[in-house]
Amino acid sequence: MARPADPRKAAAWQRRLQRFTTSGTTVSKFCDQAGVSVAAFHYWLAAEARSAAA
Repeated sequence: MARPADPRKAAAWQRRLQRFTTSGTTVSKFCDQAGVSVAAFHYWLAAEARSAAA
């Protein structure tokens, strides 16, 4: 069973994804600058989409 998401982590990623949408850069470059992996970025992007669809 999956463990519940940490609300602080989810909020941090939500802010990070918002910054990406206005950054005008590629996912790879944004992730390098933010110090996060591209895989984590795509995981949280999908999680945000699932959350919005629910």
